[in-house]
Amino acid sequence: MLKRILTGLTLAALLVFPALAGQGPVSLNPHVVVGGPYIHLGDLFTGVEENADAQVAYAPAPGKRQVFETRWLYKVAKAYGVGWRPRMANERTIVTRESNTIYRPQVEEALLTALQDRGWADNSIATISDRSFQIHTAIDQDTTLSVEEISYDDRSNRFVAILAAPANTPSAQRYRVKGRTFKIQEVPVPTRRITKGEVIRSGDIEWKKVRVNRMSQRTVLDPQDLIGMTPRRVLAEGATIEATEIERPMMVKRRSLVTLVLKTPMMTMTSKGRALEDGAVGDTIRISNTQSNTIIEAIVTGPSMAAVVLASQAPKQIAMN
Repeated sequence: MLKRILTGLTLAALLVFPALAGQGPVSLNPHVVVGGPYIHLGDLFTGVEENADAQVAYAPAPGKRQVFETRWLYKVAKAYGVGWRPRMANERTIVTRESNTIYRPQVEEALLTALQDRGWADNSIATISDRSFQIHTAIDQDTTLSVEEISYDDRSNRFVAILAAPANTPSAQRYRVKGRTFKIQEVPVPTRRITKGEVIRSGDIEWKKVRVNRMSQRTVLDPQDLIGMTPRRVLAEGATIEATEIERPMMVKRRSLVTLVLKTPMMTMTSKGRALEDGAVGDTIRISNTQSNTIIEAIVTGPSMAAVVLASQAPKQIAMN
């Protein structure tokens, strides 16, 4: 008798709690990533054994996501005999589709090639108006891209194009994009952060392509105009340099002691003086002789060095050897 009662209770439990019938505890997966075009029952619920491979919905497009709310999830569970009930009214599952990604720089490169193949946009770059633009393809597809159509207005430098990805496939998706081109020019820029007081060397400079509309008339175009100079403020790595941002290094500081050198064909004389103003190499500055307190003008020739020019020697420029 007892055996019959136990058997009946077991059958009743299996009917009331189907999760116990041939499967473990069932729980909802709040976040799901799928690779193919379908969502399976086993993607939504953990612990499902029977019908786990059943296709219950279409997956979102590659790279996209879709939210499945409580009511729909419960209907699916009930339809397939899954022992799951929502514990809260707002339980849901977010399904994301895996993808291969074609990023904006790759798209813009393809657009520029298409423009140049048609004789447009020389010495230019192409930019898409939508800065967040990306193309997603299924994980079993290539990340190839083709420009099927493109039109260009050379007055406004704007274009409209039709893209296809993956390229040359029956399943290719098409995208309409628009943008414009910008003229570019190579300019010298710092290879590193250069601080005030440092002397710019040739190894500190590299070439970079820059949009012309982001340059000014003061942008330095010749690296020779940078070498040997020092920044007035910090120069950022890779940034264009304005002529007003650099200066010749100060070799003589105001109120510092300076060695004065007077050269003639017959002799060389030196004395000490105190600078009354700052000076870079080649600058003519006023210096007070420390012995006679006479104020003279001298040409800065190096660190704390200046050459005195006699009236008979001007316009010759005296330099230190």
